[in-house]
This record gives sequence, C-alpha cells and structure tokens, in this order.
Amino acid sequence: MKNIHDVITNRKNCLRSEAEEKEYLIDYIRKFVDAKRGNQKLLAEASGIRQSTISNLIRNAGPSPGMEVIIALAEEIQKI
Repeated sequence: MKNIHDVITNRKNCLRSEAEEKEYLIDYIRKFVDAKRGNQKLLAEASGIRQSTISNLIRNAGPSPGMEVIIALAEEIQKI
C-alpha cells in the first residue's frame, strides 16, 4: 500500500514532466507554423482547430488550450 508522501511525490514528478513535454510540443508546433507562410492556415484546416487558437498557443497569448489540443496539432503536423 502506498503512503500519501509517495503519491504526492509521484504526482509532482508527473506534473513536472507534463509541463516539459507540453513546452516541447508547443515549440514543435511553433516551428512548423513559422517555417512557411500559410502553414498556420493549413494546420487549422487539417486539424479542425481554429487559427486563433493556434495563434494564441504559439504566441503565448490568451488562454492555453488543453494538452489534448496540443497533441492533436502535433499529430496533424506529422501527417502533413
């Protein structure tokens, strides 16, 4: 049986690694969008995610979308 200290420590580690992975994925999306004019529109059309959401994400403006949206964008880039 786990103790509460172990559970708290594990969750902190998970949150830390999730934050690092989120930044890595956002940087991947940013590089794709900035690489060529029209990539943001292409990504929005392919993913069904609004351009304004993508713009806010890569420019760090407004509310950040959830991890599900970020993963969906990164996966869509791999398909393009």
